[in-house]
Amino acid sequence: DVELRRIGLKGVDVLLETNPNGQGNWKFPVDKSPAKEAGASKATEINVDNIRIENFNLTFRDGKTESATRFNLTDLKVTRRATGDVLAVDLRAEYNEQPVTLSGTTGLVREAMASKRFPFKLAGTFSDATVKLEGALDDVLELKGIDVKAQTSGENLAKLKLTDNIR
Repeated sequence: DVELRRIGLKGVDVLLETNPNGQGNWKFPVDKSPAKEAGASKATEINVDNIRIENFNLTFRDGKTESATRFNLTDLKVTRRATGDVLAVDLRAEYNEQPVTLSGTTGLVREAMASKRFPFKLAGTFSDATVKLEGALDDVLELKGIDVKAQTSGENLAKLKLTDNIR
């Protein structure tokens, strides 16, 4: 088991892209040698008390459409609550140059890493709209079993730009 008091990242740039066939640059060949397959490994439980990320920039380029999506995480603070069973989240970011804020609670890191049900209750803003998200994911790493209740309100939700065609 792994117990971490604090994880911090500052000034990180990540570029994920696919080629025209859809192959992602994050997929690496796996060594399937008999020695690797023989040793079964037990899943490690990971606990994290505090996460702080500043100036994390993620760009995803689609090789088929040549479009790009940008996510700039200005500031993220995640702190384990005194009760120990939830994490308090405070996020400030931009999605395709639109401001995003979210705060609330989520499940623990160990739940997400072990593909256990991961609850969340978050509220904030996306561009000029207010958002409330409440629900859970059965498997965060595979994005499976998504059960979300979302509420949005704003003057003109059609103005929200969820995709971008930057070339």
